[in-house]
Amino acid sequence: MDTSFASSITADLSNAFFYCPKDGVSSIQIGKPMAGDFIFWLKYNDEDVNKCASRLIKELGHELGINNIQSAKEILLKFCSYAFNIISANFLSLTSLDKPVSTIFSQQHRNNLSTLFVDYIEPQKALKPYVYTIRYAYTDGVHRLTNNLCIYGSGQIESLLGDMRMRTGINFPLEALDDKDLLREPIGIYKLLTDSSAILVYARSINEAAEELDRLFGALCTTIDAPLRINQDTVDCRINSFDSTRITTSQIRSNLPSVYEINLSDEVAGNLQKIFSSPTKRMKSALSFIAHGWTHDRRERFLNQFIALDALYGMERSNKASIVGGVSRDASDIVRIESKIKTIYELRSKFVHGGISIFSDHGKYPKFVDEHGIDPIEALFEIVRVCTLNYRGVYKVEQPDTVNLRVPKGLVREFEKKISEYCRT
Repeated sequence: MDTSFASSITADLSNAFFYCPKDGVSSIQIGKPMAGDFIFWLKYNDEDVNKCASRLIKELGHELGINNIQSAKEILLKFCSYAFNIISANFLSLTSLDKPVSTIFSQQHRNNLSTLFVDYIEPQKALKPYVYTIRYAYTDGVHRLTNNLCIYGSGQIESLLGDMRMRTGINFPLEALDDKDLLREPIGIYKLLTDSSAILVYARSINEAAEELDRLFGALCTTIDAPLRINQDTVDCRINSFDSTRITTSQIRSNLPSVYEINLSDEVAGNLQKIFSSPTKRMKSALSFIAHGWTHDRRERFLNQFIALDALYGMERSNKASIVGGVSRDASDIVRIESKIKTIYELRSKFVHGGISIFSDHGKYPKFVDEHGIDPIEALFEIVRVCTLNYRGVYKVEQPDTVNLRVPKGLVREFEKKISEYCRT
């Protein structure tokens, strides 16, 4: 890490924290009660911390696996809570509501903060193992989709722990999972229940792990049988992360619905391998939108699935032509595919631009059903599934050799004259 960046951002952070009066909001705790520390609170300027979070993303976002302000802000607040506790500054002298903590820091304090920031951030760049358990998911053996993404079928807990030990050096004993508390954790549930599978993700942050899970869920949606047989059971959105001393449980937003059954057959596993063999940025984006659209809500499904097609084929110029062309090429096995995608494109445009509030308000909705014998929302899902498996990249729309120019009437003759002069040269 550039030490000048560490010095600069810790200086800005020091200017963002202030004395916290009773019932102060937007504050952090300094000191740990169990460690016998003196406990106090500092309030902070939310906008200034957000600006520091934005700088962290620009400078180190990729290395830390973070791409949103909330995650970056959480890292910075935890750092400040940790670092302010150990730099031995006289925080009791801070009584003014207007003076930041930087006013009580010596140059040595500033140097120590910069060093602590480097020491705090560097370990967070390493990949860490995360485990997410899926109920009612049936498969045999282990499916390694990428170096950082692996699915373990029922009864493969020893393989999972062994792979984690070999990759990270984290030696988590199998017998530890017999603890009654750990049996309630995602990894304990995976060990205990034969109708579950586990996903092992290596990521630099929980945000990055959740994004990788989203892409996997999008791929599952396009490959498993009957993905829309969704029940009303609550989905466990917890995920375990591991380090050398402990298991941590966190909540994520899981875009995997409670599907009646996820059968990872050999064919499904092969299609997953195909999708993850070398996914482009466009494919990764599309898979995420497909996951967000894996729901009972027909409107959410339609919008997210069409955005997925836009992610695969959309272009700034000739957007409709590139989507229609790409879909017609990659989903050519679907009967009358060009006619279907053109009508679906029109329905989408009318809907998102306020022309209709529900799909059936458009006259082409019933005509689509009459002509093709399928609801356009269901047809779109079929198209998305086929395009995901047969994706061949962006569709290049041929640009015409001529362009139409709009010229004011009073300038037409002068314009024609200039064109004739140009053609004679």
